[in-house]
Amino acid sequence: MGSYEVIRVETVPGGVLFYEANGNLFDDAGFAYLPGGPTPELENGGFESPNYRHLGGPWYAFTASW
Repeated sequence: MGSYEVIRVETVPGGVLFYEANGNLFDDAGFAYLPGGPTPELENGGFESPNYRHLGGPWYAFTASW
């Protein structure tokens, strides 16, 4: 893997989201620490629909597009 510039960290129900710098114009992208997996509470209610890809253990990569 490589290194990533994390520009924002957000606690969410059941875990933490780490937003990566290259996804910040119209799309969000990053990594999520979600020990219980993604839940419906992670939907933001706006135009974005987060998509989570399991990386192993409690870690996920995520993207959310407008």
